[in-house]
Amino acid sequence: MTPAERADGFEIDDPSNDRFFVPLDKAGASDIEGGFLPLFWRPVEFYIDWSQQAVSEMKVHKGAVFRNPQYYFRRGISFSNTGIDSPTYRLGHGGVFDQTGSNIFCDVLDQRVLLGILSSTLLRYFEKSFINHGVHAQLDDLPIVLPDEAEGKAIAAIVDDIIAAQKADASFDYRPKLAQLDELIAKLYVLTDNERGELSTWYRRHYPKLTGDGTEEA
Repeated sequence: MTPAERADGFEIDDPSNDRFFVPLDKAGASDIEGGFLPLFWRPVEFYIDWSQQAVSEMKVHKGAVFRNPQYYFRRGISFSNTGIDSPTYRLGHGGVFDQTGSNIFCDVLDQRVLLGILSSTLLRYFEKSFINHGVHAQLDDLPIVLPDEAEGKAIAAIVDDIIAAQKADASFDYRPKLAQLDELIAKLYVLTDNERGELSTWYRRHYPKLTGDGTEEA
């Protein structure tokens, strides 16, 4: 895509027939009853018309906001910041995004490593217990421990395995792999046995449908 196409959309020859749709990074619904949170990767579920006519109409529409368009069409980590189960993180599709499907771009950590850390149970605990207890996610104050090379490779390998399985089967049950990832993250953050126990108890209490422990706590 040229810079003009990224900013203003594709020129079309036949407005009655030509269509130019690009991925819109936005999470689909969670299925807590079915033991599912949309983590790591999801197929493209939403598209947006990116023809010049459509983009120009959006730009003049009352209330329309193009946030951080300089990052459109770059692959980041897409996350949902609204909803009782937010935030959930997924590998972005490199399209466009808005405030309901924000993106994280990082030049410090490998994308897969950061995705693994953010998707871990420990980081969810930090987010929901200390930063925001409600239906909105705030990520500014998350403590990110930088792994060494070996630790980063181990985290990335698990994330790669999960994403490869999800691409083959979007309903892949990633929870056993998440448990392996959580073990790596616990070591990275040097959790004590008592802290690991607290984390496990918290997760079972707040997400029993994901662990098979019964009714979710309000």
